[in-house]
Amino acid sequence: MPDGAVATRLLAIIAAGRGLGLDEIAAFLRTTRQSVAKWIRKYKDDGLYGIRDRPKGHRKNVCRRHRKNKYKAGWIKDNPRKANLTTGRWIR
Repeated sequence: MPDGAVATRLLAIIAAGRGLGLDEIAAFLRTTRQSVAKWIRKYKDDGLYGIRDRPKGHRKNVCRRHRKNKYKAGWIKDNPRKANLTTGRWIR
């Protein structure tokens, strides 16, 4: 089952195949004409593979998983001040 973004791109491609114009498709999907044109071009170039979601290039997590779990456990058990966490909001 495709996610929302891929499903939207598929709808745009189907609508274009049925002869609807880019402006009409963009208005219906509440996006830009340029986005619709890009999705159609990528579909023509690469098929379904071209319209899939790609990694966004987010920064990798710098805290190792075992450290993160250790810190989380400490934060939950201890008072934040004992863990040298003196800034921010804490709910009692």
